Amino acid sequence: MDTIFKLRNFLFSFIHMVNRSLEEELGIALPQFMILVAVSNNPLGTQAVLAEFRKITPAGVSKQMSVLLKKKLIIRKNNKNDKRERAITLTEKGKKTFKRSMDIFKRHQNEVFKGVPKGSIRQMNDTLDKLLVSTSSDFMHICKKKK
Repeated sequence: MDTIFKLRNFLFSFIHMVNRSLEEELGIALPQFMILVAVSNNPLGTQAVLAEFRKITPAGVSKQMSVLLKKKLIIRKNNKNDKRERAITLTEKGKKTFKRSMDIFKRHQNEVFKGVPKGSIRQMNDTLDKLLVSTSSDFMHICKKKK
């Protein structure tokens, strides 16, 4: 339990620090930044694609998209073949904001890990990868049992 508690505290501290910088420097919150990441990684993706990428509900994406649309950081484009489907893309302002937000994120990441040897970071990433695979398969197994 001690390890999970420490991980939780570390992540919440990091998230709080990044969120504060994003809000102060760019006027966006971390959840909006995460949608910008999803859009950047899924050019012309739909709201459903972005939700799947982020592992959140389409409603969760919708809420953040509303903010990003008002700030003119993203736009919706109609699909020529299916009028019900709308692709999400970054505007020029959105691309600049995304780049600046990634710089902020990386700045904090570098600051947090500046005293940690590269070998330790690699080992931590390997361990986290194994845990993610393990918990993902365990979670899928539990979901299948419930059906």
